[in-house]
Amino acid sequence: MIILDRQHPIRNPDCPAIPQRMDKTIVVADFEFRRDLEKHRAYVRRDGNSAHSEPRWAFDEIVCGSYVVIRFPAGDVKKPEVGRFHSLCQPDMDEIDIVDHFFRRVLEREVDGNGEPARLASWAGHYKDDKVLRRVAMSWGVTLPRQLCNTDARCPLRLDMCEEFFSRAIGGLHLSEFAQGQDLPGKAIPAIQLQKHIVAGNWKVVEEQCAGDVLLTAIL
Repeated sequence: MIILDRQHPIRNPDCPAIPQRMDKTIVVADFEFRRDLEKHRAYVRRDGNSAHSEPRWAFDEIVCGSYVVIRFPAGDVKKPEVGRFHSLCQPDMDEIDIVDHFFRRVLEREVDGNGEPARLASWAGHYKDDKVLRRVAMSWGVTLPRQLCNTDARCPLRLDMCEEFFSRAIGGLHLSEFAQGQDLPGKAIPAIQLQKHIVAGNWKVVEEQCAGDVLLTAIL
């Protein structure tokens, strides 16, 4: 009879050490956005029937960003070194402040043991977050960090967890969808409800949602 080992690495703190051949550092990040519907309506009025009816990322303004730095030292380590969770959010910081802080104080400074830039990890960052970050840099003359210069989804300086599990048959999975399948907690509130909290200026709710997505992505 075959006996399956059902130990779960997240639930089992006594799991074997993870052998690391080289020092690695990752920055797990997530962003939340306000959709500028007035700008989209102006675009629809101008382009008429040729306009895309649903507003897309070109009309998104960053209102919150959360991140955590995680280090995987070389050698046999029981667990990675997890830094503090940080959130940058309105009304204290606007879009330019958030992006400038994230680029200059995080992505440009965090390196691994060999001096190489930290890898930027996200869930579905390639589909919107990265694009909006580049748009802000282009609009306001902010220099892009190395992690965002290459637009290829497989850039070695980025890891999009959603892209890793993408298939043409089913597309990309939602973060809460994948988490629920792994018996992990999902989002604090349904994603579809977040926009009303952003419009209402309920920044504590927005910040909790953003930081929760970073925590969940970091676990995965």
